[in-house]
Amino acid sequence: MPSARPDPSPRIFSTAFAAVYPLYVQKAERKGRTQAEVDAIIEWLTGYRGAALRQALDRKVDFATFFAKAPRMNPQVGLITGVVCGVRVEEVADPLMRNIRYLDKLIDELAKGRAMTRILRGSEEPKPAAAKVSSAKVSAAKAPAAKVSAAKVSAAKVSAAKAPAAKVSAAKVSAAKVSAAKVSAAKAAAAPPIPADIAAYHRGLAPADRALCEVLATEIAAALPDATGKVWHRHPVWFLDGNPVVGYVRLKGWLRLLFWSGQSFEEPALVPEGSFRAAEARLTAMGDLDRVALRRWLGKCRTIQWDYQNLAKRKGRLERLR
Repeated sequence: MPSARPDPSPRIFSTAFAAVYPLYVQKAERKGRTQAEVDAIIEWLTGYRGAALRQALDRKVDFATFFAKAPRMNPQVGLITGVVCGVRVEEVADPLMRNIRYLDKLIDELAKGRAMTRILRGSEEPKPAAAKVSSAKVSAAKAPAAKVSAAKVSAAKVSAAKAPAAKVSAAKVSAAKVSAAKVSAAKAAAAPPIPADIAAYHRGLAPADRALCEVLATEIAAALPDATGKVWHRHPVWFLDGNPVVGYVRLKGWLRLLFWSGQSFEEPALVPEGSFRAAEARLTAMGDLDRVALRRWLGKCRTIQWDYQNLAKRKGRLERLR
């Protein structure tokens, strides 16, 4: 009678999490996913985020300690089912081993190309359904506002018949301001949500940097709603038809806001960067951000582009697209 296979659990429990973490990242990156998405999965499952995760990796804590000291195990873990490493995760008896298999299963789904909103069950990441509900709320809010606005316009017409021309002009200016404010609010509401891996990148920053990056991401999404945003080479970048156009990264002492075709924008505030056509703005605080200029630069991202997507194919020769 063959001897029973030895239980691998004790050896796995004493393995340093930092020794396995790079394997999770490599598995994800081989399938076109990112380290930031791996970090977002770990945060969803265990509550480790940003500096706390880095500290656990630096200290080389073992799996047993990593899960025992997790800031918050997600109560939705029971939704994770299926086979990984030859076993069904929901049938693993040992609680610690089950947590390890939960993580294995989530990374496996990431490598299979599943959307982050499907992988992170019950997560707080933006979902299309939530966006629809939000749109419905906005519409519901606008409906009574429209009635009030109509009543005000009607009252204004009555007043205008009696008031001097100067008052009528002032009413028109006020109405124009209200209309502009509504258009601006509508644009903000219509902007696509921040991608999950970019949101994870933000969570790893200091509060002031996070606030600045969230403003940048919101402005980029509003100006370029058809652009695809993702963490690329470890920092957020947005692409139009596969061509990188804008991104940012936290460096020592400042934040670089980079425009891949920025040297052709003819904007004195943008400084040339690198040997191609990129230019950057350096930000150290929220007060450095000129939103009017930023929106102008983002508009030029669409109308002025150099073809970085095919740079390797052309053996380093950069050609202008538009």
